[in-house]
Amino acid sequence: MRLSILRNILFSLFLVLLLDIFWMQIVKGPEYLRQSENNRIRLVAEEASRGIIYDCNNIPLVENKLAFDIVVVPNEFKEDTREAIFLKLSRLLNIEKKILLEIVLNNSNTGFSPLLIASDVSGETAFLIEQEITNLPGVFVQTRARRQYIYKEVLAHVIGYVGKMREDEYQQLKKYGYQIRDVIGRSGLEKTFDEVLRGNSGGMQLEVNSAGKATAACV
Repeated sequence: MRLSILRNILFSLFLVLLLDIFWMQIVKGPEYLRQSENNRIRLVAEEASRGIIYDCNNIPLVENKLAFDIVVVPNEFKEDTREAIFLKLSRLLNIEKKILLEIVLNNSNTGFSPLLIASDVSGETAFLIEQEITNLPGVFVQTRARRQYIYKEVLAHVIGYVGKMREDEYQQLKKYGYQIRDVIGRSGLEKTFDEVLRGNSGGMQLEVNSAGKATAACV
């Protein structure tokens, strides 16, 4: 009698274990795999370089200059290390730690999406942060092309200029492949030939470890 009860108990436990495995692997498996990929892979957007504008003698009138931005992934920060990370960033960027923390806290809903905290920093600053990047999980140096007008005021009325896209403009242009982070031509040739000059933006996949440190990257 006791042996029969013990057998039934063991069978019930085994059945519960099988059902749990079935639930975890078959029913919830795809969802857990997606969550795992989201935790392992970070997508860092990269703006396309705008096309160069030349005169009739093939001399450039507008070029692109390499610029460095500092972005963070808010969900990478742990409560016990966030203060130390932002203290180090504050010293490297010469920006008050309070201001950096406010930027992140006010945009905490961005999750694993990169958040811009410093734009167009010097090459020296970008290099110093890259040197410390292993100690700054969740922090990345992002490069982009910044417009450089060679003749400035002389041809400003002809060449025009570019600027960040507004929300209302994005709503009108998103069907043409524009992203909210894009810059667009505001006047002159920059505006007239914007669709040709803007190029196609892309991005980079960063593979991170459990500490949020980048271990591999691919375009």
